[in-house]
Amino acid sequence: SGPRGTCPSRELGAMAALPGCALGNFPDYYAFRNRGGAPDPRLAVMAEHVDWQGKRVLDLGCNSGSLTLSVASAGCRSVLGADIDPALIRSARARAAEARTDAACAGPRVRFICRDMLKLRLARRARFDVVLLLSTSKWLHLQRGDAGLQRLFRRCRRWLRPGGLFVLEPQPWKAYKKVADADADVEATYRSIAMRPTDFAEFLTDRVGFLREYVWATVNHADESFRRTMLFFWKPLRRAAPRPR
Repeated sequence: SGPRGTCPSRELGAMAALPGCALGNFPDYYAFRNRGGAPDPRLAVMAEHVDWQGKRVLDLGCNSGSLTLSVASAGCRSVLGADIDPALIRSARARAAEARTDAACAGPRVRFICRDMLKLRLARRARFDVVLLLSTSKWLHLQRGDAGLQRLFRRCRRWLRPGGLFVLEPQPWKAYKKVADADADVEATYRSIAMRPTDFAEFLTDRVGFLREYVWATVNHADESFRRTMLFFWKPLRRAAPRPR
């Protein structure tokens, strides 16, 4: 743990300077975010907009699987968690094995895989009711730039069934700089970024094809740096007619 009195956001910022955490793959992320084992406040926000019962869920950037398993215990039909860090996936699988002894998690089929999100290959028939991208977009954005993140947004839509829900929790632009300052390569990508987090909603509706009727919600958290906006985007039931150019 960090020095006494250090706030979680500062500890995470310091950890981001370490090569092993350059992708946001913090080994103790949930311990930092939810101090004292407190329930993750994002669960309550999502519960206002998502009925998990019987849903197929994809959690991208699942870290050690804590939130993923909480979602699974809400009655999902199946949950797939993906993260690029093999150590985090091992931890997630161990958590899942323990959770299977709990009656609340006995039913859902939960699986964790180690994959780069941009290289994730899913069967053509694989379609999800909900795709989660929570506090992950910044890291991909800084590593792969606008093109990489835009590609992922399009893939998220493709992985959803018609009427499915994409849940995005973007980090604010000010959170990018502390990571960029720690790595020259990342700083070069940072300087090339034109699409800011405040542009994501417009890009997702106008360019990717999610419905304009999306929802903004705020996550209340004891640490101000985790009081982020969550955005809920629905995939249309039918393919929209192309807009006139």
